[in-house]
Amino acid sequence: MRSISAAAPKNFHWQDYLDFSTIKLIASVFLPFLFLLTTFNKSKWFSLAMMILYMDIAEWPDYSSWEWFKNIAIIFSWFAFLAGGRWIRLHSLQIKK
Repeated sequence: MRSISAAAPKNFHWQDYLDFSTIKLIASVFLPFLFLLTTFNKSKWFSLAMMILYMDIAEWPDYSSWEWFKNIAIIFSWFAFLAGGRWIRLHSLQIKK
């Protein structure tokens, strides 16, 4: 600001820059970190609220039917990958006991 000889406006208010979309963006960045806490990690209601938040943010692109099929297959493969990793982790913990 000093290098261009400018100053902040005198009537600067944060409320002018915080609209609903900005708050949703900030929430989508920081709220998932609450899953690191066991209280939120086990809460199905918090998981549902996060899912609704991300579904509200997401836009539905206009794909051909092949693109929809491909993207759904990719999503299912990620779920299978995560479920398999969780199963392996739980299975390895049971073997150690």
